[in-house]
Amino acid sequence: MSDLKSELQLQSTLAAAPAMTRAQSNHISADPATAKLFAYGSANTVIVRNVEDPAQVLLSHRHSSAVTVARIAPNGLLVASGDKDGNISIWANRSDTAEKYRSKLLNGAVRDISWSDDSERVAIVGEGRGDFATVITVSGSSLGEITGHVQNIVTCDFRKTRPFKLFTGGADTKVCFYEGPPFKFAHSVASTFKATVTCVRVSPDGELVACVSGSADILILDAKTGKDVKTIPTGHQGTIYSIAWSPDSKRFTTASADKTVKTFLVESGEAVASVVLGKSIPFMQQSVFYSAAGVVSASLNGTLQFLGDGSAVQKQWYGHQKPLVGLFFDAQSNALVSFATDGVVLKWPAAAPGSAEPITVESDVINCAAPVGTTGTYVAVAGTDLVIVNPSTTGPATVLCKEANHALGVAALNNGTFVLLYRNAFSVFSAQGKKLHEEKIAQFDGSSIAVHGDIIALGGDKVVRLYKVEATGKPDLIGTFQGRHTVPVTAVAFSPDGQSVASGDSGKTIFVWSVADPSKVLYENLTFHTLRVTSLAFQGPSTLVSGSVDASVIVWDLDGKRRRVQDYAHRGGVSVVALGAPGDLFTAGGDLCIRRWAA
Repeated sequence: MSDLKSELQLQSTLAAAPAMTRAQSNHISADPATAKLFAYGSANTVIVRNVEDPAQVLLSHRHSSAVTVARIAPNGLLVASGDKDGNISIWANRSDTAEKYRSKLLNGAVRDISWSDDSERVAIVGEGRGDFATVITVSGSSLGEITGHVQNIVTCDFRKTRPFKLFTGGADTKVCFYEGPPFKFAHSVASTFKATVTCVRVSPDGELVACVSGSADILILDAKTGKDVKTIPTGHQGTIYSIAWSPDSKRFTTASADKTVKTFLVESGEAVASVVLGKSIPFMQQSVFYSAAGVVSASLNGTLQFLGDGSAVQKQWYGHQKPLVGLFFDAQSNALVSFATDGVVLKWPAAAPGSAEPITVESDVINCAAPVGTTGTYVAVAGTDLVIVNPSTTGPATVLCKEANHALGVAALNNGTFVLLYRNAFSVFSAQGKKLHEEKIAQFDGSSIAVHGDIIALGGDKVVRLYKVEATGKPDLIGTFQGRHTVPVTAVAFSPDGQSVASGDSGKTIFVWSVADPSKVLYENLTFHTLRVTSLAFQGPSTLVSGSVDASVIVWDLDGKRRRVQDYAHRGGVSVVALGAPGDLFTAGGDLCIRRWAA
């Protein structure tokens, strides 16, 4: 096949949620220039978003390990990001730009980053073996030694006005004060903290520093001298992970493990607002910042809450924190539905680009999912349960049975039955969840399943088996495709008319063959991918879409013997491809984002 020069046109990106780690600070902040942009990490990707538009998303794929923090420079033009391996990248805040600086500066995870007010200096703190922090110019020149701590440093912040001063907080319960450049240790603050200092932030007017920790108090310091000013009790019942100042420096807001966000007046210490975000662990509040939209907090489950003046939830943004196992477009509701391995199911209405609605499943794991015809409902394997998910209702998923343990794939047939694929067997269940039949397949190593009407295609080790499944549950083997794949089959899909099947394998090869005569190969050796094929979908009888671990998406014009290739569609590989409205293609991948392409 010959290559077309044109690539797929990206229409939009549905952003992943911020990656959060329980029992530690997860710092997010808005850009000081406009207070509209904010950045965070998701897997190995940095995501920059706009508080005024959930559909405005910039992805940066510069890290090879999990991103732990990202901060936008005061001028809004640069971003500094760090990862769990101690690498720092400084890059222009726009797409398709080269890095200005990259280096491994710490021997452990980067935990916080702070910019000087002139956007010329960057402080980096985190974990290590003796060296827990450094200060550099944007070109990488060292600006002094950060000493004074004996354990990991988890937070830092520059004084926003000259002369430059830097504050840090660490696992050794210390708050340290530095002057420079070159930056030198001035003194540590004798505080009453008995646990890790989780966040230090200097007020926008440069007068005060607010420090929080595992205790329920806020320590206020003089930003010029580093001396203790006062302590404000908060009443929080858990660790305070984050604190943020209002733009006028007259109030600050805290986020706590007790699932609350509170706002206080600086002068009096009075609590003027408090919001409870939930009752369970996923609603622990890990970060908070002020933006052009007011106070924004982030939960452990990645949900972003927009709180206005801090007194009530005005809106929430959702996204995925774990890999997707299902992605389906429902034409009736004009919405996309996504399923992730952590049990999170989201509905993305086309009428509200970039926004998602959570669907209740009441499970912390989903193994696989499939649409139930064109009903707008879905069947999923949630741990040991086979469940029906209805995005149009507010209640939890309906449990059909509890016999789905170890299922690798699921399909809904047009006769009302469901098929669960296992490694060396498959089972047929009625619409009520009763097991009708179990078929053993010796040494099959099943991994993929597709359905058309009452016929299923099962992909296994070097083979695809076709079965016709009766409403009674009895399956009949009607064909086998073998002798062409030399490695395990990892993806299968039926053409819209059910006359052909596409099968892709772990060795990058795709075949399209006839259902009526599996020995008849219609299109062979589609081998432009370089790694395992993960997902297949037909756009028409002779147009096939494939995704791969090699991070590419390919649209194959089978009759025209042409292909359109989108390299680097998703950092970490493409896990799912799905058809949308006519001309639309959706993909999901290792960056945990969903992307819509004109195809």
